[in-house]
Amino acid sequence: MIDSVRALGPTLVVDTGDFLGTPDKAYGYDTDLMLVVMRMIGYDAVTIGESDLRRGLDYIKDAAARGGFPIVAANLFRAGEPRVRPFAPYLIKKVGKTRYGIIGVLGKEDRGANFSQYVWLDPGMMEKEKIVVTDPIVAIKDVLPEVRKRSDVVVILAHTGLERAKEIATLVPGVDVVVSGHGPNALAAPEKPGAVLAMCGQRSDKLGTLRVVSENGEITSHSGTTITLNQDKSPINSKVRTVVFDALSLDEFGNKKSTTTIRAGADSSKAKDAAAEIPEAPVEDTTSRLDMKGAHYLGTNSCKDCHVSQWAQWSGTKHATAYQTLANGDDWNNHACLPCHVTGYAMLGGHSTSSLSPDLWGVQCEECHGMGTDHAISGVEVAEASCLKCHTKDQDPDFDFAKAIVNVIH
Repeated sequence: MIDSVRALGPTLVVDTGDFLGTPDKAYGYDTDLMLVVMRMIGYDAVTIGESDLRRGLDYIKDAAARGGFPIVAANLFRAGEPRVRPFAPYLIKKVGKTRYGIIGVLGKEDRGANFSQYVWLDPGMMEKEKIVVTDPIVAIKDVLPEVRKRSDVVVILAHTGLERAKEIATLVPGVDVVVSGHGPNALAAPEKPGAVLAMCGQRSDKLGTLRVVSENGEITSHSGTTITLNQDKSPINSKVRTVVFDALSLDEFGNKKSTTTIRAGADSSKAKDAAAEIPEAPVEDTTSRLDMKGAHYLGTNSCKDCHVSQWAQWSGTKHATAYQTLANGDDWNNHACLPCHVTGYAMLGGHSTSSLSPDLWGVQCEECHGMGTDHAISGVEVAEASCLKCHTKDQDPDFDFAKAIVNVIH
């Protein structure tokens, strides 16, 4: 369905939070599968919800790396460090000719708040993760001047519930679009109490579309709708369909495949032979790069904890999506292409040459500034030689270092 929307023109794909499955609920969906699909779709930005926070910051960061999307959260801070955020407060994303400044915020309510309308944060979870959440409107106003200078359209991803999102759209001048998440409410069509406000509901069978027309930095018209996704009627990306059906053991009609349990009887050797044909489930490597020994690459998730504004600028460049250009075609594992689309390829502690290393996809900080474990406080100046490893005369004959560095400097 998103492919069909993209066909209409430049498209920004976002999520307003609670995108992770809930492990303690029987009806929780397959988070690993969902992250694979989100990577295939190509989300541009995601903010987080209270359900995501229950999984822990480390899990969220790992999920974002696997899903291939950046997380923005302007009002989430480290406890005792009022200016240190676990995630970037915003990012700048250019789609077509328009620069979008995307700010993410999470709602903050008292214990007595209506859970279905407003966001309540578990104090025990907050203490465990050593985080605090500030007022979303205050946080937006704090970063808005900087975002406004660098973008044509400012979008707020507000995991706040609809009523709080309306307050943001009404009370914060300089915001153009507010996309609301959390709770069962949905708007049949976008409203404009100040900024354009849209909300399509809270389940993954809904897709909200919002079309805006802007001139001279001002939205002149807007329209939108909520689409109910249906397996039989909705346009489906064939690659996504194959991945999902295979993972869920569905037949060509989307029905669960029948399974047969082999019981050992008189001829138990046949049962053993049959069981031996069933492949073992792959074991996911959950080792954190921060726990690795010796000199190695850390990945951009480690860099952005301290270098928030630099990470935000990098996120809007083609370097950040360098691997995605391979994943969109047939070269997702082409080892002739990977060296210029991932970080630290074939280097000690860098991207593997025998398997994919999602946390090092894209041309990340360390590809230009050097290995993270050797990081100096003063930083490493980017030299032309770093660029020429990939921007060769054969691959990029018009490359001009002096002109190109302006687009990535931070």
